[in-house]
Amino acid sequence: GITMKVKLGNFHIAPFWAKIASDGSLTRATKVKEYGVSLLYDNIERDLKFGIHFSKKQNSAFDGNITTNISNDNDTTGAVTPAKLGKSDVKLTDLYLQKAFGDFDFAFEVPFLSGELGHVYDSVNKAKYKAKAIILESTYNISDAWKIGIDGGQVSGDSGGTSSFDAMY
Repeated sequence: GITMKVKLGNFHIAPFWAKIASDGSLTRATKVKEYGVSLLYDNIERDLKFGIHFSKKQNSAFDGNITTNISNDNDTTGAVTPAKLGKSDVKLTDLYLQKAFGDFDFAFEVPFLSGELGHVYDSVNKAKYKAKAIILESTYNISDAWKIGIDGGQVSGDSGGTSSFDAMY
């Protein structure tokens, strides 16, 4: 993989690309890759940070490096062997904001995941992926020795169906 880190004033830009696996072949049919970019605005004078991260991970249909725990329907011996995940395409978009007002500081983050997961539940149907979270963190500095804070948020959970996976951890 490769990452480039660029700083332009208060902006930090970091595009990246990585080839995770190729299953012993250099063809496109067996590749697993991830790419994306992070952008952060960090202004120390205003005590303000804002960032966005976007990444995409793709698994080709015939890659055997990533498997699932489901039974492989093509195995005629009756043995439970891991099945190939198959083609998957998942993207992550993550928004971040942090601001301080004197002794009060808060941060807010919202990640979104979406795409296709491949054969997670069975070796025939592909599952969709759609999840999000909202996270809040705040602190108040009473003195150099005392600080109080509260953290909260909401994270999506899975409905239990087999056509999609909706949870985030």
